[in-house]
Amino acid sequence: MKLNALPTSQRFGLLVGLCAVAILVPASMQTRSAWKSLGATAQELEGLAPVMAVQEVIRLTQQHRGLSAGWLAGNDKMAEARLAKMAEVEQAATGVGQ
Repeated sequence: MKLNALPTSQRFGLLVGLCAVAILVPASMQTRSAWKSLGATAQELEGLAPVMAVQEVIRLTQQHRGLSAGWLAGNDKMAEARLAKMAEVEQAATGVGQ
């Protein structure tokens, strides 16, 4: 079959079809890759909340440690704040395990 023997409208249709295939194949591959990336991002976001909770426990524990060091050094004014911080640490720690 010679292309010159085809009418102009069929040659144009053939050209459009070839261009469509040349565009759709890479576009479909890119779309599939993007969907996989979205799935990985969703999993990362699910894991973010527990990490934030653990970081909060660490932050509160460090504050409690500072208050305890001051209290053990003889500053009795820190005793009440230390007990309050200890309660915050325990409350945050119970939330991490759930």
